[in-house]
Amino acid sequence: MKRASFQEIEPLILEHRGNLAAIARDLHVARSTIHNRIADSPRLQKLLNDARESYVDSVESALYENALTGNVAA
Repeated sequence: MKRASFQEIEPLILEHRGNLAAIARDLHVARSTIHNRIADSPRLQKLLNDARESYVDSVESALYENALTGNVAA
């Protein structure tokens, strides 16, 4: 199986907002391969955490805006 490089993974973390399965699909490798490469790199770990936190912040903001405009489902 192909070995994904740090340089290949790094931009995809941002593009896919930390979704490891999507990154693995793009690189045609197993999800565990991506997980293992990230576990080996403090830089990728930080990037992954930052990407996921940014994604959560975006979702929270959208939810809050919907609630303020009267969307009771929000």
